[in-house]
Amino acid sequence: MQITHNQHTVPKVYLKTFGKNLYVYNKENGITFKRDIKKLSVKTDYYEHPSKNINDTEILLSKYENEWGLNGPEIIRKLKNRCKISIEDKNILSNLIAHLLFRTPSVYTDVVHVSNLLEDFFENNPVTEKLKKDIKNVDNKKIFISNIENILADPKKLIEEFYFIYWINNNSMHKFFTSDVPIISYNDSFPLMGHQKFLCLTPDICIQLIYKNSFPEEYSKIDGTIKHIKYSTIVYINHLTIKNSFYEIYFSNKRQKKFIEKVKSIYPNDLKINDKRTELHNAGKIYK
Repeated sequence: MQITHNQHTVPKVYLKTFGKNLYVYNKENGITFKRDIKKLSVKTDYYEHPSKNINDTEILLSKYENEWGLNGPEIIRKLKNRCKISIEDKNILSNLIAHLLFRTPSVYTDVVHVSNLLEDFFENNPVTEKLKKDIKNVDNKKIFISNIENILADPKKLIEEFYFIYWINNNSMHKFFTSDVPIISYNDSFPLMGHQKFLCLTPDICIQLIYKNSFPEEYSKIDGTIKHIKYSTIVYINHLTIKNSFYEIYFSNKRQKKFIEKVKSIYPNDLKINDKRTELHNAGKIYK
């Protein structure tokens, strides 16, 4: 069996809705370049332990990628034509969102960071030698990623917990961006929480998820609606995409770089590497 070592943190099947070759803005050095999506968001042995010589997680993720590859184009066609999205379509979208949410570097880095915090925290505390060994074990820092099957077991909870609104962008000059963190969680302290989430599905379509318990029930009246988006909201979502990105921002039209430069001139910190970390609290002390 052939083992895949170069693994995508953002799947090609998602990125190709923006184009086969995308412009990339690198937050680390401020350089913009164009690249084939096959070479974007790729890391070596990101999901697997190379010593085990297996591809279990890669195979599992391929299942979700294939589902979107088969059904995504028709769902996108429906949204563009403002046709009703069925519950089956919504289930497929929920699978895609859950899939994208848990496989990006920002989530993995946060988990590794928490593991390192625990390692430091327990260094001078009376814990068993086995626990210390488990915390220090590098392989255990991949538990979160390698257990992705359990996490994705019931993505349909997104339907139960969030209202879905579909935004259509007909502005020929200002298209949506995406990034190495395609799911935007807004108003949160950890990537898995947040009152609102956004996924720019294509340069012309964005899905907004609104957490039901955080907002009035009146939002239920617009759940599942397909709406035309205003320019001000395009700017808002694109700014969130830029700020939320980890290392790289992706876009389909070179003219979009001007928007990035404008954001950088006004909010320079938003163009820095997104080094957000979860905090641990203990006895009034904050580890971060």
